Parts: sequence; structure tokens; C-alpha cells
Amino acid sequence: MVFALLCTALFAASANAQDTCRYALKNTVEVGGNFSYGAGSINESRNTFLLNDLSSDFLTGSPYLGYFLLDKLEIGAYPFFVATPTNQSRSAYLQTMFLLSTSFNTEINANTFFFIEGLLGYTFLENGATLYVYQIKSNGSFDYDKTAVVNSFKGGYATGTRIGFKYDIGDKEILTLGMQYLYTQYNVMNSYTFFGNSYASYVIGFTFLL
Repeated sequence: MVFALLCTALFAASANAQDTCRYALKNTVEVGGNFSYGAGSINESRNTFLLNDLSSDFLTGSPYLGYFLLDKLEIGAYPFFVATPTNQSRSAYLQTMFLLSTSFNTEINANTFFFIEGLLGYTFLENGATLYVYQIKSNGSFDYDKTAVVNSFKGGYATGTRIGFKYDIGDKEILTLGMQYLYTQYNVMNSYTFFGNSYASYVIGFTFLL
């Protein structure tokens, strides 16, 4: 509710602005960063069978670098995108991602833009990450209350999308408000056991135009 009211207020304010923003024009460079917070799940699957699904809030953040190849069409990168669960005591880890993005930005009025963005990249867990997992016993049954500590580099993939609004709040300053969905998956134990996250969150970002 607060998010919707804030977007509405910024839209109304920018509708009265007199200056024309040069955002979303060809050859524009965008540099900044963003944070997000929202709800998601931590899950484990084995041979496509879902074994474990724990709810958790997630906090994410990353710097951002973007470039408009064409008017309205931007490519970009989140070179150090990090995410961590905030209320799961049995799963404690920092997940790092390198994400590439493509976004379409369309002007609503002189200082407000609607955007939709696709995300794709690489994710990994470092040594020492603690995961709450189901483990297979020697007789083939499951042990349902175990934690596993990652003892080697674990990599996987990340994909997602963002949607929202960008507001010109100064000569070269852009405020971003939106929603984000991310899904990640990586192998943590063997060739048929996968660990993943999925979460939806609110995003706030601030960038400069160069």
C-alpha cells in the first residue's frame, strides 16, 4: 500500500515538471545501485522431487552499470549482486551473483518512465554456507532435520525479472521503484540434488546519467 502511494505521488509530481529528461535516449550511460527486500523460499529438490521448502525474507543489493544501445532499449550488468535470507536461523549464507540485464523503458510523461527488465546470470555459494537440507541415509531413507555446510565452491544459474517506474528527480539523477522476482539454482551435494531460492521483493534504486 505504501509502495503504491509513493509511486502515485512521484508520478503526480513528475507530471508537473517542465524539464525534459534525457533518460532512455541512445548512448546514455547509467551508473548507480539498488536494494530490495521481500519474501521468498529456500528449497531443495532431488531428481525433480521437492524435498524441502522453507519460507524466508531476503535482502538483496548491487551496483549497476547500464548503456542504451537504442532509444528505450538498455543493456546492463549487476557485477556484484548479493542476497541473504534474514529470518532463517538454520540456513545462513551470502549468495553472490553476476547478472546481465536487458530492459525496455517507455516514457509516460517528461520525467516518468515505465520499465520491464530481464535478468540472467551466474550465482555461487562460498565455503562455509550453512544450508538446511534433507539428507539420504545409507538405507535410502531421508533424515529430515539436518544442516549441511558447503565445503567447496558451488555454482549455478540465476534468472529473473523487474518491473516498475523510473523518475527523474534532478538534472541527471534517477530514482527507481519497482518489483523484482529472482530464481536461483545450484548443486550442493551431488549430481542430482539441487538447492535453490525464489523470492519476490520491492526494489529501490538510485542512478546517475553520464
